Amino acid sequence: MNDSSQDLGTTRGSWWIAMLTIFVTVAAVIVVLVLVDQGTLSKGWAYAVLPIAIIAAALSRVLTIFKAAAESKRNDPPQR
Repeated sequence: MNDSSQDLGTTRGSWWIAMLTIFVTVAAVIVVLVLVDQGTLSKGWAYAVLPIAIIAAALSRVLTIFKAAAESKRNDPPQR
């Protein structure tokens, strides 16, 4: 583990597990959309998984904001 990953806190806590889960979800949605485009799956699948991708994208943004806020609180010196 290098110093920059420790500085950003990318390996601490469950943040990286949540981001990995979101990444896998978005990848699965892309696979489903490709299968719909090829005609393997019906269009109903596209309508079903598209909201999931939108929610996953929003969650990744929210998690990143919370992670940045937590890291800034952790790295700030205590105030008197």
